[in-house]
Amino acid sequence: MEETTIRISEVFGQTFQGEGLRNGCNSVFVRVATCNLKCPGFGLNKGEQNTEIPAIVKRYQAGEFKHYDDLPLSKTGCDSYPSSWSQFKDLNPELTFNQLAERIANACGDNPRGVDLVITGGEPLLKPTQRKLVEFFKQYSQLINSFQCLTFETNGTQIITEEMCDWLVNRCEIPVIFSVSPKLECSGEPEKRRLVPAAMQSMKEVVGLIGKNQYYRNPSINVPDACVYLKYVVKDEDDMVEALDNAIKLGFDRDNDGDIYLMPVGGTYDEYMTNQKKIAELAWKSRCKFCCRTHLVVFANCWGK
Repeated sequence: MEETTIRISEVFGQTFQGEGLRNGCNSVFVRVATCNLKCPGFGLNKGEQNTEIPAIVKRYQAGEFKHYDDLPLSKTGCDSYPSSWSQFKDLNPELTFNQLAERIANACGDNPRGVDLVITGGEPLLKPTQRKLVEFFKQYSQLINSFQCLTFETNGTQIITEEMCDWLVNRCEIPVIFSVSPKLECSGEPEKRRLVPAAMQSMKEVVGLIGKNQYYRNPSINVPDACVYLKYVVKDEDDMVEALDNAIKLGFDRDNDGDIYLMPVGGTYDEYMTNQKKIAELAWKSRCKFCCRTHLVVFANCWGK
């Protein structure tokens, strides 16, 4: 019988979470390949599209890059484009579950209880990926439950499957966090593709079902048993206004459902630092939470950090 595999861009850590609720916490990241969005306008003015990544595609197809880590970063567009653009599929290996488990175990070291496990992408909640992740979680539940919490970093467009819901509610023993990054108009994606209220509702339902179990999954950290929050990368007040409007369209009530984080746009360290103070002031003004993109400050943006 052929062993099930899952396409993974990279497994890296220990590092720390650079965004959102768990900013600064020790983390191991599993970056799942493939995504339903490309976000060609991210970091650009509305109507503009990224030209860097198509140029990188041509260089890759000409044989210039042999490995994932060889690819240059893009200052605009998707910041994880090698895992999202199908043209780079061959740089994202198919791992068996045993290989994936070994990489996670090697990354977390001797004390996973003090480490977050972050499933990111690409888009980690695409339906075929959810099916494989549930299989993996079932086979390696002891490994998964040895971490201090489990975070899914998602664009918020995918409905949680019944199988994933069942595992998270009934078999996951650690806190579950949905870190949702809905895309703005400047991403270049049409609204019907980037805003899916049914997906948000499904995540809120999972959070509610876990909450009904009424036990504290990890009392050593200040995190509820399950939560969902939104985080937006913004560059100005127009983006901030759109972000709050998007939250309403998604059916997300920040007084009852969770927090909204605003983070400065910046594909480079210099651009990020230029925008940081302005976005902090917008966060205060809008009653959102301000969040540094700490990995940009510390590592100046790079793969595997």
